[in-house]
Amino acid sequence: MKNQPLLFASVVAGTLAFLAAGCILGSDPDKPSMIFGAPGGQTGSGGTNGTAGNGAGGSSLDMVAGMALATFDTTTESFSFSTYSETPNLAVNNNGTAPTMTWDSADASPSGGGSLKITAPYSGANQYVDIQSPSFPATMLRNWSGGKLHVRVKVDTGSTFAGQIEPYADTTANFTFVGTSFNATGGGVWHDYIVPLDTAMTRNSGYDLKQVILFGVHIGSGSAGMNQGPATFHIDTFAIEGIAAATDDAGGDTGATTDAATGN
Repeated sequence: MKNQPLLFASVVAGTLAFLAAGCILGSDPDKPSMIFGAPGGQTGSGGTNGTAGNGAGGSSLDMVAGMALATFDTTTESFSFSTYSETPNLAVNNNGTAPTMTWDSADASPSGGGSLKITAPYSGANQYVDIQSPSFPATMLRNWSGGKLHVRVKVDTGSTFAGQIEPYADTTANFTFVGTSFNATGGGVWHDYIVPLDTAMTRNSGYDLKQVILFGVHIGSGSAGMNQGPATFHIDTFAIEGIAAATDDAGGDTGATTDAATGN
């Protein structure tokens, strides 16, 4: 595999240190500096954080900006965890307590419908869960040039979490990453995290926003999370803003089928 998920890092210096680590980030030009995509035919990327920005909490969370991609009104919409096999990925290395993803009808943003409920069994620094959409069919890749990717995330009341939230899109059949990490914002409140894709913090060599193959959000404890314990999150309303409907084949909630491969 050329494209692999990485660990979260909370500062640029941390990211640079990881870049020197070889087996984690390596020098493979196909690997992103923040999130690795996956080879064609497999599910998409996990991620890591460089310098984190601030999570942008929208003032009108009762409205959806742009075109909804996934609203989880009645199901999980076939979203899944990235299962790339590396130590920091809690979906595959979790000491017997795996992360869970369920549909929750009791909590949503905007209100009504439902959302994804994620439990993540963090037990230290640089651990992550990566929640991703099904891949779009190869003949129906999306054109998101000029677009802003939105996702709403809530750290549940009772969970202490000081890591990072990283919305992203993988592009082309090589699953080349584009995304930005944000410091997680306050527990118990929904926040809209927004990535202007054309100027995202990380845009890996070979990315093409005219060929988006999947999207998702990576949630990691970060390099400073030595004392991070288990946490619960809700995720809702992926949306793309600032593109003409004619440039995107989606036309609403994604109906793409899930890739048969289980690895990323």
